[in-house]
Amino acid sequence: MDPNLTSDQLIGYHRSREDYADSEDNTLQFAYGDHRYTKMTYELKNEDDKLKIKTLKQLIEDFTL
Repeated sequence: MDPNLTSDQLIGYHRSREDYADSEDNTLQFAYGDHRYTKMTYELKNEDDKLKIKTLKQLIEDFTL
């Protein structure tokens, strides 16, 4: 697989595999697929304070029952 693929191309590649299985319906995967928390981890480590606060609020919402 080419490491220079765009995110759309990566999604297409992943979904065209023979062993592909749809993810279960899960609100935690709704917006970013399997990479939602990877993205949030990056934001918490590398972004400015405003985005960190927004990310923390999203995490709190995700884990509030």
